[in-house]
Amino acid sequence: MEDKRLLFRIRNLKKYFPLKKRSFLQREVGSVRAIDNINFDIYEGETLSIVGESGCGKSTLGRTILQLYKPTEGTVEYFGSRLSSGGPVGLQSLHVTQMRKYRKDMQLIFQDPYSALNPYMTVGQMIAEGLQAQSMLEREPKKNREYIFSIMEQCGLPPEVAHGYPHQFSAQQRRRISIARSLALRPVFIIADEPVSDLDAPFRSRILNLLLELKRDHGLTYMLTFSDLSLTKYISDRVGVMFEGTIVELAESTALHALPIHPYTEALLLATPSSERRRKGRTRILEGNTTSSLPLPSGCAFYSRCKYATQICREKAPMFKEHRPNHYVACHHPLG
Repeated sequence: MEDKRLLFRIRNLKKYFPLKKRSFLQREVGSVRAIDNINFDIYEGETLSIVGESGCGKSTLGRTILQLYKPTEGTVEYFGSRLSSGGPVGLQSLHVTQMRKYRKDMQLIFQDPYSALNPYMTVGQMIAEGLQAQSMLEREPKKNREYIFSIMEQCGLPPEVAHGYPHQFSAQQRRRISIARSLALRPVFIIADEPVSDLDAPFRSRILNLLLELKRDHGLTYMLTFSDLSLTKYISDRVGVMFEGTIVELAESTALHALPIHPYTEALLLATPSSERRRKGRTRILEGNTTSSLPLPSGCAFYSRCKYATQICREKAPMFKEHRPNHYVACHHPLG
């Protein structure tokens, strides 16, 4: 990625949620480790996909990058070309009022569009609401209508949709509405949390193709999250695999799908029905149970589910390091 311009630099990012005892005093008795020691970069114009099982922390990661959750520890440096200072901005150190000026640059498309859309507002009103919040509305109402209709058209929505309410539309249309709301603010970076999770296969491909078209037309950078590794193969430039709040493997999409290094990534690929490895008879699926998100005494979080695990895996957490060029892994016994 040496020829790419850096957009975000994320280092030692952690988000722990306090665990309180059920009592009158609500005393804190520990914490839930949602994400832990996350390190990676995001480059302008790329699509970075984060994949993992439900509850692995990928949604929390997106919200923490965008400072919807303040990190417990670590830094999120933003290198956007729109910055007047010329240098990076440490988003984690900004107050909520200071962060507001960067909100239109970075948008989040929520996993559940129905709950994210205001049931009492029309689609046109919801798109206009975001523009108004960022002082992006024109004085002439006609220009605003034309702009909103233009954004909707780019997202595959006819003009009459502007007068409808969320409950009147299908799951696919609500996805398009959510995308249009984010796109209207002219962002440079969009995080889409499980963008096709509630859609049937034909509609999944349509939404993914729409995201690719918008990326090309608007020069967007994406971070997409998925539970299904197979969905990342053709839409992604790079793929990061998350397990129990940490990224265990990160590589270019073609390399990760062809030659995974981490046993967990291999297991996810084998769980895909169309997997070439599955057709060749390598059918081992994940074993054991997931560990708790509570702090572990030591060792690798994947230890109890890994057939390659040895004593060192139980005693010492592996470092996240480069195993091949641009291919990073956290494993004591990397494959290949």
